[in-house]
Amino acid sequence: MNTEKIKQTIEELLQRMGVTFESVTPSVAHNRTAFVLKTSESNLLIGVRGAHITALNHLTRRIVGKDTAAQDESLNFYVDVNDYH
Repeated sequence: MNTEKIKQTIEELLQRMGVTFESVTPSVAHNRTAFVLKTSESNLLIGVRGAHITALNHLTRRIVGKDTAAQDESLNFYVDVNDYH
């Protein structure tokens, strides 16, 4: 898994959404990579009962999956906001 490419995709997506963030930091736990966003706009990104963060994870996986489909890489990662998960 190309963590730098995934990190860049998340950062670009957040910028296009107009969300300000401090950092996107990858960390590995339980054989999965978490990309932890630090932001003051966590309520916007998490949403009611986590609906927005679920959608953000789905969208990020779809974008990364499309870009890496030819390489057949595993998409075993998730986006986390301020250690919500």
